[in-house]
Amino acid sequence: MLKKEKYDINNFYIGELYLSSRIGSLFEGSDIRKQNEENNKIFDMYKTEAINFQKYSIRRYDYDSMKKYESFLTIFYKIGDKYMCLHNGTLYEVNGVNFCNNLISLSELLPKLSYNIPKEISINDAISMFDLLFKKKNGIKLNNSKYDINDFYVGDLVLHDGYLPNGDSHSKYQYDSLLHKYMLFNSEARMFSMVGKKDASSNLHDFSYFKSLFLRSSNGIYSPYSNQFYNTGVLDKVHMADNGIYEDYYEWMEPFKYLLKENQISCPQSISIPKALKLYKKIDK
Repeated sequence: MLKKEKYDINNFYIGELYLSSRIGSLFEGSDIRKQNEENNKIFDMYKTEAINFQKYSIRRYDYDSMKKYESFLTIFYKIGDKYMCLHNGTLYEVNGVNFCNNLISLSELLPKLSYNIPKEISINDAISMFDLLFKKKNGIKLNNSKYDINDFYVGDLVLHDGYLPNGDSHSKYQYDSLLHKYMLFNSEARMFSMVGKKDASSNLHDFSYFKSLFLRSSNGIYSPYSNQFYNTGVLDKVHMADNGIYEDYYEWMEPFKYLLKENQISCPQSISIPKALKLYKKIDK
């Protein structure tokens, strides 16, 4: 593939990549070379711009195959039923010794308001978008489309990170909002709490709480930090009832206009998202 040639944006995905190495001693005769090759692939991936992530302090283990895994957030290009990692140029499958998981279309992670999603992009464009979403604070540039100030809110965005089956730290953690969480880490949103809750099956669910700016629209409540619409929550300064919700939601919402007034910051009736984000930084100190 040529790095500057344009490709259909719908073939680009962002998700989790798991690279394996075997559990056990290096001193196992003919297996030494194979184990060194596995470890070198992992070390080489660390040198790229992919993002290493890990839940808890242990690796992801598969004792049936005597494998342990290192996990990375990275970007892929779909070729047939396989996915080429753009950070190391290697093809992977959803099922395999080394595999990708929880793939989300790149276009689904891009801004949905004040931005025109391109139909075609280059490999270089895709890698740049990955960096802007997850690594560079300046983010993807938005246009200056105007919105009613009354539709802006400030509140809590609660992400369902995922769950640990049976609350067992040796089980395989099931991620839910990992990509959105890392986007929020890279934004001006502020994480202020993490909570774990057990359900009736003793699965341990993790939630992360972020203070965010929101925009009300016909498609739902939009966060310009995660580029997502949310349809579960309360549009008032109250908390959601704790009734077994295991998804992303919003709560403790206040009109942005009132907070600006309290901080003696003037604002026009119509405002762009970039301008609103700049004003929000002034009050979120």
